[in-house]
Amino acid sequence: MITVLSKFEARNYVSKKKNASVIRISSIYPLIKLKDCFKNEIKFYFDDIIEDKDSEKLITKKEAEEILIFVKENYTEDSELVIHCDYGKGRSPGVAEAISIILRKDFDKTKFKDINYYVSKKILEVNREKRILW
Repeated sequence: MITVLSKFEARNYVSKKKNASVIRISSIYPLIKLKDCFKNEIKFYFDDIIEDKDSEKLITKKEAEEILIFVKENYTEDSELVIHCDYGKGRSPGVAEAISIILRKDFDKTKFKDINYYVSKKILEVNREKRILW
């Protein structure tokens, strides 16, 4: 199961799975504290943008690769992967969409009108190059 949340939803979220992991994405540091229900956690700091701007940071190939490796090492059919960003509208659905495409999982993107397709495309591109997830 892949769950997409905002940071506000993530703060009080308690997974029903004992082996849940979380990918945390924010534009600002520090991240809010989460409930202690996640087996593994990884954090990223990049902005919800789709083109390079001097004052903001796009997802990098290295970050996309780290996301893929984290998923490979921590996500199974019987686990839960929680992905949250600040508002749960752009970056986290972008990550979830890419992972769902790669793993051939259902992802209802109609719930998210502001998906960051740059994030999704970057993760898919890195996976095509490195063949991390199949």
